Amino acid sequence: MPNQINNHHEDGHPVSPLIINSLSKITGDLVLSSDVRVDGSVEGNITTSKSVIIGEDGHLKGNIKCNSLVVYGRIEGIAEVEGNTHLHE
Repeated sequence: MPNQINNHHEDGHPVSPLIINSLSKITGDLVLSSDVRVDGSVEGNITTSKSVIIGEDGHLKGNIKCNSLVVYGRIEGIAEVEGNTHLHE
């Protein structure tokens, strides 16, 4: 799953992931039931039952609780991951 996001609702309908683009800065906690990709900046915690990708230009100042995590950018906080974690330089 390193670069691919694929969500489906319980009824089988596709669900779009949340994408925080490189021009965006979010302050506050995010509680989601979908995948999320951070290419911008988030100052707050991210909680999701799905996957989190921190892109090359992405920066998170806060904690993450998720099913799987892929990091190309920076995280300043604690990550609690149920499944796989992939860290890239």
